Amino acid sequence: MIKKLFPIFILFCVMIGVKAENVNYFVIGSTAAPFQIEENGKNHRGIITDIMNEVFQGLEKYNLVTHTLPFKRYIKELKRQQSWITYGSDSWTGPQSWNISQEGLFEVNHVFLTKKKHKFSKVSDLFNKRIVLITGFEYPELDQYIKSGRIKTIRVANHEAAISAIQKDRGLAFPEMEIRVKYHLKSMGLNFDRFAFSTIKDVLKTYKINLAFSRNFNHKLQLKIEKGLKSMKKSGKIKEIIRKYSEL
Repeated sequence: MIKKLFPIFILFCVMIGVKAENVNYFVIGSTAAPFQIEENGKNHRGIITDIMNEVFQGLEKYNLVTHTLPFKRYIKELKRQQSWITYGSDSWTGPQSWNISQEGLFEVNHVFLTKKKHKFSKVSDLFNKRIVLITGFEYPELDQYIKSGRIKTIRVANHEAAISAIQKDRGLAFPEMEIRVKYHLKSMGLNFDRFAFSTIKDVLKTYKINLAFSRNFNHKLQLKIEKGLKSMKKSGKIKEIIRKYSEL
């Protein structure tokens, strides 16, 4: 009887041993493309999501569990939850800057999207004008001008609404990462030639995007993820993923 039960016991132990550990991956719903793209919480893809999936293919003991939330709830959950991964930058404030990956994924630069006729080169060109911002997003570089009333604002729900507001002259300019603006222009079928992409480097600076971890994230797992990111950068896989979403 003992001999018959022994193989079953071994199989049970093996099954327990290979059980994958869940890892929480947080996604911003509807406003994070092309970094995180989703459709009603499904069909997840995008630069960050594709990088995450590629890294976790080499981590068999871990199962990536995706949580999709509107931006404000997303930030609240990051503050509340004990263990998670998302994306962020050390140039930001809040949980997306608490514990970022040593390996930067790529650099982003910012532009002010305007109609072609509204090119400008200094922040004073925006004084007494109205710019378009996305509800829930923070714009620390512009705060002093907005709070003092020198720049007026209108808030909209997402990037498509912001671009539409520029088209309809509801605002002069829309500040955003260039890669995001161009992704949404392409997805909306709009011609770049109808718009200008103005830069004010002392206002909207270039910085790196990284993976972001909770403060007490599993240290051993974080090191494995860092190793995976280095391998992807060396092989050119990260550049390949970025091209996939920047050359639509």
